[in-house]
Amino acid sequence: MEAKPTRNEARDKIISTACDLFYRQGYLATGINQITSEAGVAKNTFYYYFPSKDALCVTYLQEIGKHWRRLLEDKIDEYKTPYDRLLAPIEFIKQWNHKNNYRGCPFLNIASEITDPDTDIRREVIYNRNVLRKIIGELFERLKNSDDKYSDIDVPTLTDKYYLIIEGAITACQNYGQDWPFETARSSVEENLLTVR
Repeated sequence: MEAKPTRNEARDKIISTACDLFYRQGYLATGINQITSEAGVAKNTFYYYFPSKDALCVTYLQEIGKHWRRLLEDKIDEYKTPYDRLLAPIEFIKQWNHKNNYRGCPFLNIASEITDPDTDIRREVIYNRNVLRKIIGELFERLKNSDDKYSDIDVPTLTDKYYLIIEGAITACQNYGQDWPFETARSSVEENLLTVR
């Protein structure tokens, strides 16, 4: 006879199952019954930890955000020069999308399903997108301080431009199911944002 999961194990199973289902099939298409069934927990166990599916979705975004950031930082650390490190997010997100069969960004996918911006879910999406913007800004700041030829770059403006290029590449990559949007994104950043005039 299989042992019942402990409370912490049950919570972890719920979150793990939600991470898979919300990303793979979408938030609205995933019900609590499916989550509890696939996690192997009772419905009252679900409600012990999460008062609603929305609350679970916020936890999902927090968990995937921590995981995603750790992987991104690992990718950045593979590169030595500030210039190459600045281009690492494009390579990381390209690999993420390719590995996940062009399913796209988990945060943008949730945002497309939850249209009310005044919700905890959408606030968590914005928080995670701001994490990406912050990382990009820090990379531009390091580039600026690395060489006199970059000393005049406008970090906030370039950060926003780079961020929008990445978001556009993610959407195009998901639509086309191909990697070329990230190749175009990289050349756009190099030719339009990193060319010193």
